[in-house]
Amino acid sequence: MRPLIAAALLLLGSTAIAQSGGDAALDALLEQVQAEARAQGSTLREREQAFLARRDEQRALLRQARAQVAERQRAVDALRGQIRELGETLEERQATLKERSGDLEGVAAVLRDAATETREAFSGSLVTLQEPVRLDTLTDLTRVSDVPAASELESLWLLLQQEATALAATQTLRTLAADAQGELAERELRRYGGFALRTPEGDYLRWRGGGAAPEIIARQPEPGLVERAAGSAGDGLIVDPTGGLLLGLQESRPDLRARIAQAGIIGLIILALGALGLLLGLIQLVYLVLVGGRVRRQLKDPARPRPNNPLGRVLRVGQERAGQDFESLELAADEAVMREVPRLERLQDSVRLIAAVAPLLGLLGTVTGMIETFQAITLFGTGDPKLMAGGISQALMTTVLGLVVAVPLLFLHSLIVARSRAIVQRLDQQSAGLLARIREGRAEALA
Repeated sequence: MRPLIAAALLLLGSTAIAQSGGDAALDALLEQVQAEARAQGSTLREREQAFLARRDEQRALLRQARAQVAERQRAVDALRGQIRELGETLEERQATLKERSGDLEGVAAVLRDAATETREAFSGSLVTLQEPVRLDTLTDLTRVSDVPAASELESLWLLLQQEATALAATQTLRTLAADAQGELAERELRRYGGFALRTPEGDYLRWRGGGAAPEIIARQPEPGLVERAAGSAGDGLIVDPTGGLLLGLQESRPDLRARIAQAGIIGLIILALGALGLLLGLIQLVYLVLVGGRVRRQLKDPARPRPNNPLGRVLRVGQERAGQDFESLELAADEAVMREVPRLERLQDSVRLIAAVAPLLGLLGTVTGMIETFQAITLFGTGDPKLMAGGISQALMTTVLGLVVAVPLLFLHSLIVARSRAIVQRLDQQSAGLLARIREGRAEALA
């Protein structure tokens, strides 16, 4: 297309040139156009031949690629056939294995369950401190296949046998352990089976299992606990099947001062009243004991009344008024006895009042403690029992303190009442005897 356009342009140019006046210029222009047309035609033929050669090359590559695809497809079909054959063979063999294995699948399930339970038990055993690798073995046993191997069954049996042997032995081991302040250090420990872990100094340790290190219990058991439990003295051992966790609970067990603090202000009031009542009762009891001794000594010598005891004072009234008429003398003796009674019965009402008030204060503390407990339940619910422990502790401890104060005071009150009554009865008896002797003497004088 381009050569035609160029020729047309050259023709138009030649026409213009011819019209302007020159055939020579026209011939030269024609030759130039023809030369360019031949050159362009040669270039086009070369491009056409190159295109045809590349087309043939691409067709050859396409035929080669199609041949390779066909060959690969035949290989894929052959592999699929092999896979089907292998699948059929696998199904046949699995059916044969299932038929021949019988109850081995049930054995595998039992093995997995036993391995799981054993791992849970071993995770908290003190023996695991020395052999922690066995937990990994048990973990592998929990993932056994449907048909367990004989070696897997044997490994579980060996682990159980080793545990039973270790529980019956006492061994020394070195491991990281924490002291009461939580500082870790390598220590030499003594393991008593799977029930106790102690330092050479005799301190008990607890182990929480897992990757935690043993720790020395901050509050060790009481020295006499083993002797009281075993009934004999010696180097006894406290058996804790939880690896020291039960012994560790002693740290949270409150002592006497902490228990009293749990009762709050009401508990302090109860104890103060109890101390006051005990003091008053003991003062009166000591007074009655001294007075009773003086009265007994006075009974041995009634002819010489002494003013340091109630009986002597009563007898002295009888001697001083022996010359009066009998009725006046009788009134004077009764008055003397009645004068001694308040001294002998003093402080009894106070002790009895305190003994009666102490349980009531304990009941008051119980009510206030339960109110605090219900308030905690209202605010926080029942999810955490520790939130209710304060109110419950106050409710129980105030009741306990009230009873602890009231019971001894009741016994003390009964004791001082009995002693005072005995002295008053002796005074009544001696005054009546004195009046009887005076009446008999006057009757004999008149006769």
